Amino acid sequence: MRYPTLLLDIRDQIAVITLNRPDRLNAWNDQMAGDLMLTGRMISGRELAALGLASAALPADRVLPEAIARAREILKAAPVSVAMSKRLLWEGLTTPVETMLRREIPLFFHAAEQPDAVEGFTSFLEKRDPAWKLKASKDMPDM
Repeated sequence: MRYPTLLLDIRDQIAVITLNRPDRLNAWNDQMAGDLMLTGRMISGRELAALGLASAALPADRVLPEAIARAREILKAAPVSVAMSKRLLWEGLTTPVETMLRREIPLFFHAAEQPDAVEGFTSFLEKRDPAWKLKASKDMPDM
């Protein structure tokens, strides 16, 4: 069977499978996902990062420290904004773009009108850590 988005090269009884979408800079698409699922091929961390399906490929001993560092960065952001972004990110995976825009735009304006928006700008200008007032557990808008 031939997979148009995958190239197969067999050298010395070793199969090398390469993503093949140069017209799209090898960007990930549904067809590639199907090709990989049907072949059952394992994908390395480096490949996942190159495809944009992972944010980084790291040696095993750096995974936990890097994950903790990224979690600390997320904790610096406004909790309600992070929670809204996370929910919209997951919804966006299965929702048409037009629908997501209709959902996101009012939420963007809602967030911009909240005290944490002012605090974010003020703390940046004053070169200090923000003191967020809103909590994701009680101040989320209806979504």
